[in-house]
Amino acid sequence: MKNSGKINFKSESNLFIGYGILNFLITNIFLQIALLIMPTIFATVLSQFINLIIGFYIYGKKVFQNEKFK
Repeated sequence: MKNSGKINFKSESNLFIGYGILNFLITNIFLQIALLIMPTIFATVLSQFINLIIGFYIYGKKVFQNEKFK
């Protein structure tokens, strides 16, 4: 099969990387804001919890298209 040179943006690995970057950005923006108003340990734990929730939802629904999220 000949490779046409086009990038498949909807492949599972590309979606995983793209949504991973989005999750990273959201989590770190939240962390930077939280660090302004609360102690470091609380801001870090809260941002990791948000990272977990966002990652679970995004990867489950958008990347792996789990039926439970639809």
